[in-house]
Amino acid sequence: MEYDVKVNGLWVSTIGATLVGRTLPALPEAEENTVKLAGSDGEEDFGSTYATRPLELSFYVMGEASEYHQIINRLANIFHAKRGELELIFSDRLDRRYMAKYRGTTGYDPSSVNHQVDIPLKMYNPFPESSEEFVFEPIITKSPQIVTVKSGGDIPANPVIVLTNQGTNVIRNFRIANEYLIE
Repeated sequence: MEYDVKVNGLWVSTIGATLVGRTLPALPEAEENTVKLAGSDGEEDFGSTYATRPLELSFYVMGEASEYHQIINRLANIFHAKRGELELIFSDRLDRRYMAKYRGTTGYDPSSVNHQVDIPLKMYNPFPESSEEFVFEPIITKSPQIVTVKSGGDIPANPVIVLTNQGTNVIRNFRIANEYLIE
């Protein structure tokens, strides 16, 4: 299977560059949040958070010298730092959106053809976004009613529940309870 990447809606393979590699750490680097208090031994631990996540894409560009430099220029235009945040979708992970910005220096040898070009990127929000194909809006018409909230992501997250009165009547004695089933 040949891999490809879509950048802001454009598959990079359509300009003549082939995605041959991507470097994406399994997890971003963890940062410790600690404070050293005067007069106390050690440090106070306030937990860890994730740092930004580096991402590098490697493309193979081939062709005559004139074609090669045109493709390099197109790649430079696609990943231009002034474009800001880029939406990346990989052909083998169509359900994930990686939001990244160009950071660093593009590595390639301008004197040769048939060469690899490395594009360094950084994800400031270090986790990809998943598609929201499972979103649905049920209308609660009776009480009690159980509503299942599904998520297409792979990291557990609490759902956002919004209750809206669609009628003109005032609702009195309204109660929301979080009841756990104990088995």
